[in-house]
Amino acid sequence: MESYGRKKSTISQVAYRAGVSVTTVSLYLSGRTKVCSAGTAKRIDQAVADLNYQPNPLAGSACNKDRSTIGLLASDDLERGNKPWVVHNMRIVSGIFEVANENNYGVLAYPFRVYLERQYRAVLDGRVDGILFYGSGNHEIVKKLAQANMPVVCFGVPEQAGNLAGVVHTDEREISHLALSHLWELGHRRIAHLAGPYEDCFRYIPGPGGVVTLFQEPAELVSRARMDAAIEFLDNRDAYDPELISNAHAWHDPDVQPTMEHWWTLEDRPTAIYCANDYIAWKAIDWARARGIRIPQELAILGVDNIEGPNQEMFLSSVEICVEEMGRQAMRLILEALSGNSKPETVRAVKPVGLIIRESTRVHCIGR
Repeated sequence: MESYGRKKSTISQVAYRAGVSVTTVSLYLSGRTKVCSAGTAKRIDQAVADLNYQPNPLAGSACNKDRSTIGLLASDDLERGNKPWVVHNMRIVSGIFEVANENNYGVLAYPFRVYLERQYRAVLDGRVDGILFYGSGNHEIVKKLAQANMPVVCFGVPEQAGNLAGVVHTDEREISHLALSHLWELGHRRIAHLAGPYEDCFRYIPGPGGVVTLFQEPAELVSRARMDAAIEFLDNRDAYDPELISNAHAWHDPDVQPTMEHWWTLEDRPTAIYCANDYIAWKAIDWARARGIRIPQELAILGVDNIEGPNQEMFLSSVEICVEEMGRQAMRLILEALSGNSKPETVRAVKPVGLIIRESTRVHCIGR
């Protein structure tokens, strides 16, 4: 370790010479001097000088303590193939970039593989000063980053902040309240809720050659929160029927049809369906149209997200959410944390924009 020739020194070599971890060196050089004692700081400074160590230029000028870059990491591929959700995710990212530009910050988006392989050390190399994580703070990689004193703001999932710098999510209770208040005011009393997966469940998936695989579907806290709020709304009005709450994985294409078929065969069938998102709502509309069921005269259907339907058909009533605002609030929260202005248990719930009423619920219909 004494001679390195003309080869550039690495942070691992600095850590070895100083007798500390790579994480400690990374955090110290990024400006977090309280991460170690004065004696340890002196050894790190000496090792940096002895080795002529220079951090990567992308490190946001870590050596001179400038803070200019925020990392973006997601528990889901932000560019996955489902087109409506690509648009949804990119709108969130646009909100992040909007606030970053206003504050002269850069955003470094990590590859999805970093999350999949839990490469938390790659995030602690000094390039970023804080992390925006699209997903729950319960993920292992988030816990590792928080333990290393990396400021992390999670967004998109309703939960407590805990050891995180903060959490940003949409106000799920208000979303369900807006949707169900509209249906209630129209006279509907038999209102079903179509959502999932709001709890862990298992499904059998047929594969090539007739091979069937058992697949575990993880729960979504967003779906659970919207369902709980819907149950609370209906229960407070003595209109809650557990039979009108879909099973945990009813949102999958093969499961929407049997769920709808079951509800339609009930003696006291639903007159309206509140769907946890527009993607599910359009599946319900397709089923009803195939059966010749008139919407909304016989069945009103309402969704969430205000996403255009097939061939840009503007037919579905929906709760509109400003997803860009979730990105904006997440970026503002991480910047506040870096400036020392954040408060413990900082959780921000973004209110929905409002209800967009279209033909799928427009006609007055008195429930049975």
